[in-house]
Amino acid sequence: MLFLNLLFLLPTNIAKELIIKKATRKIKKFPRLITIGITGSYGKTSTKEFLSTILSEKFKVLKTEGNVNTPIGVAMTILKNLKKEHEIFVCEMAAYKKGEVKKICKITKPKIGIVCGLNEQHLALFGSMENLISGEGGKELIESLPEDGLVIFNGENEILRKIYKETKLRKKIVGKQNKNFDLFAANIKVKKEVLFFQVFSKEGEIADFNLKLIGEQNIETILLAACCAMEFGMNLKEISKACQKITQDQTGIKLIKTKSGFNVLDATYSANPNSVLSHLDYLKVWEGKRAILMPCLIELGPKSREIHQKIGKKIKEVCHLAIIVTKDYFKEIKKEAGEKAVFLEDPKKILEKLLQFKEKNDIVLLEGRLPKNLTKLILNGTFN
Repeated sequence: MLFLNLLFLLPTNIAKELIIKKATRKIKKFPRLITIGITGSYGKTSTKEFLSTILSEKFKVLKTEGNVNTPIGVAMTILKNLKKEHEIFVCEMAAYKKGEVKKICKITKPKIGIVCGLNEQHLALFGSMENLISGEGGKELIESLPEDGLVIFNGENEILRKIYKETKLRKKIVGKQNKNFDLFAANIKVKKEVLFFQVFSKEGEIADFNLKLIGEQNIETILLAACCAMEFGMNLKEISKACQKITQDQTGIKLIKTKSGFNVLDATYSANPNSVLSHLDYLKVWEGKRAILMPCLIELGPKSREIHQKIGKKIKEVCHLAIIVTKDYFKEIKKEAGEKAVFLEDPKKILEKLLQFKEKNDIVLLEGRLPKNLTKLILNGTFN
């Protein structure tokens, strides 16, 4: 710890590079450690959490905590937490510009790569779709794997299916309903607080998954984690049993019954186009009135208008009310959602609008980075 304390005396950039170099040297002393790199525009944290939970049934697993996923965050995890007993390191890898995933790979030397999904999230930061595909699309991760490495793709994503076809390394692909995939899910049943599906492998294995998770979007994450766990000798029934330990807290969304009487789906951890649409789809299982409260999405680049119109179309299909708290692309949402979409900023006026959604089977979706005072008002009925 003396080393880390002394770094505070150095300029930030120099200190960060020294930490990264020290972490790179340390991990080299663990030649038997297998690193699994996880990247994508969305689904990284849930995939990391699910996979770590599954593998921990049989192995000593180190994972990056919370949303730690930058070069410096990964390096600090290695320096502080990596111990001799660890057999597997499950490492989330994020990027906001080209080259950042590659930098994490230079530190960790992954043997297995998982690419969760790709959309226009952060496109404005990357500057081009080509750069985005290089980073969050997994190309830097794939190029960093050894010759005997493995990359696992989410086959539900159109761009990733294309990258899968182009990839020369050993590869696997997972998804829903597609019998040509290495793992696929079918017989899906989504309920308010339960998700049931069956998983089938190319080798003929079948297992039931009956989980206390919210929404069908979790299936893609379970399949990615299960496919990876099978590489370590676990079978589908063992994986299904391990998944019983996965909780809502690991998914980034929670279903909450507030003291003031709302059923709230809290998805304020983060938001991207896929998550917004999947959460809206989930609302269909609620028989009562449905509302969404959200800001416009950011950092989507030239696709922003098109994406917000798509969200507006889904709102019209699913919701009785959509309260949008920022103006950026409100017009695009309203163009498709019509009178169901309103723009409001005042928390008290927003709460007044939502008071009609307090019946037993009503649901309010809180999506994206909403103002904290507004979230507190709805969840706690107070600004304190």
